[in-house]
Amino acid sequence: MRIPNNYIESFEKFVLGENDYLLNLLQGNNNFDYPFGYLLGKLSEREPELLGLIKDIEKNKFHEDEFKRFILSLERANNIREAKSLVIKIKEYEKIEKRDYISLKKLEFITAHLKDLDFEKTVKYYSSIYRSLSEESNLFNCTVDEYVAFNALKLMYQYYCQSTKRFVVPENNKLEQAYFSKGISLKEVDSQYSKHKLLTIDENFTLSDSNIPKVYDRRIEEYVLINEISSELMDFFRRLMKQGLIGSIALRPEYSLSGGISDLSIALEELERGEVFSFENLGEPSVTKLYSKDYDTLWITIDKRNITFEEILQDFDVYDDSIVTQIVHLEYEKIENSEHLITHIDHEYIFYTEDDFLERQENYKQKGNARKRYKTFKIDGSKIPFLVGGVCVLYYIVGKFFKEKELLEEYFKEVLKT
Repeated sequence: MRIPNNYIESFEKFVLGENDYLLNLLQGNNNFDYPFGYLLGKLSEREPELLGLIKDIEKNKFHEDEFKRFILSLERANNIREAKSLVIKIKEYEKIEKRDYISLKKLEFITAHLKDLDFEKTVKYYSSIYRSLSEESNLFNCTVDEYVAFNALKLMYQYYCQSTKRFVVPENNKLEQAYFSKGISLKEVDSQYSKHKLLTIDENFTLSDSNIPKVYDRRIEEYVLINEISSELMDFFRRLMKQGLIGSIALRPEYSLSGGISDLSIALEELERGEVFSFENLGEPSVTKLYSKDYDTLWITIDKRNITFEEILQDFDVYDDSIVTQIVHLEYEKIENSEHLITHIDHEYIFYTEDDFLERQENYKQKGNARKRYKTFKIDGSKIPFLVGGVCVLYYIVGKFFKEKELLEEYFKEVLKT
């Protein structure tokens, strides 16, 4: 089912409003306080356009079987993603012989919620949340029926933002405008921006030591937010740069937020074919495919200059009718003492048609050409050892993007032993 056009028009306005709200937070302004998120804040304020959509859902959409199936699919997908994240977190605690009791309890709750999940159960779930939080005071400033319809709307809004907006770079966006106001055309002065819409981090920039990934550009005297990479990976890149191991790096900026940003911190796997990662075997052509009990797969191809990782999930993401996968690609060279150095590494999202995706699950040579690839970062001209300070660089970077952590651990098990 597609989101109705009149909903999309309103969602576009909500996106702009939410961007302004987030920018205010990043600027240190607390004029608006929405502790439960922007959209719920607007519900508590009884914003007319939002209320109009809620009324339409409550009075009309909830009587349409196709709409109910759509909302149910979104609810199920959200909970499955949350459950997978919790499993990863729980296992990380187990590695250091600890128990994450909060995540265990959340996982137990989500598992029970997903069991025999249907539309009626979803309605009861949100009704119970409303009653438990609004028992003594009307926290959300709405009725229980409005709250249930609101959550259906919220699921649609999140789906819209994820499936139609994430990989779009608006023309003449706010970031470009901020630079142009200082006499700088990003398209003209930055080849990586012109080609990939990445921001080249050169001597003009300082990488902020913050839990919000961002950089400071002295040319415009402002912070620029960085998208698609975590603060931990940003810190890792910073350390590699300080050691002089990275020649050049380009990152994916946030295009819609700019101006006055403060420096704030806010299953069993099997090796189907192939081999585990080994420095001794670098340069020997190989194709390895690992799969999990859920039939998620990790493909690794190696030749004398390149290593490519691609993660193929059965619970795949969909964007604009394309199936999305992730790839990490690197180039390496061998130096005199038999050590290998990474000269180039990047991460990107790949977009497949349905037919191409089915073919890709068995054929590693099948390409995804449904739309242009979307890079998140790109490192060139570098001399990065595979092991830096006891950390396997390749394992660390791939692990920050790919979801099937245990498949990675299976492939890198020999290196991780050391």
